[in-house]
Amino acid sequence: MAGADKEKRINFKMVLAIAVVITAVTGLGGCKNAAPPKDPGTDDLVKEEKLMINQGILSDIGSTYHDIAGKYGDMLESDYIDGGLYFTFENSPAAYYFMDDEGNSSNPTPADDALCFCMDVAAGNLFDNFNASQETSDLEEALDVTMEISFSEMNETYMCSFEYNGCDILINMEESETTIDENSAVRVFDHELKQKL
Repeated sequence: MAGADKEKRINFKMVLAIAVVITAVTGLGGCKNAAPPKDPGTDDLVKEEKLMINQGILSDIGSTYHDIAGKYGDMLESDYIDGGLYFTFENSPAAYYFMDDEGNSSNPTPADDALCFCMDVAAGNLFDNFNASQETSDLEEALDVTMEISFSEMNETYMCSFEYNGCDILINMEESETTIDENSAVRVFDHELKQKL
């Protein structure tokens, strides 16, 4: 009988060893909250998000006053800058300029159907996946555009400009010829609506 017990212990040990191997290979068993096995080498991979224009914000150009107020809430402020009247809203990422059918852009309160022809927005809000600062060459490559860099002697700042999806985009780069800061002021115009002013 001692031989039979010894044989059972050997078979039990073999079954237990096979079960451990199967569990290790297939990932079966273990704690319910255990993390799934990692794919070797994935810790070293960095998913780089593409630098692009935020289409949700860009789509505000050409929208009506009614639509923008519906999207961002009540108007908070209106004031004049550079000869135009701008409006900000409770949750808006930008300041908006509107024009009516006659091309007037200085109405104290725009009509519901007045169109947004221009906005002022920070670069960090307009561009998705924007770092604290970006080189102009990064934007040119990501957006497949050519930027024109100029120096404004009146303001003593560098500006870059480019066209994108029917919009003229101007970025104030302050003292840098090649770097755009996330807080850099960006003015976006609807190219066709701007011509009506």
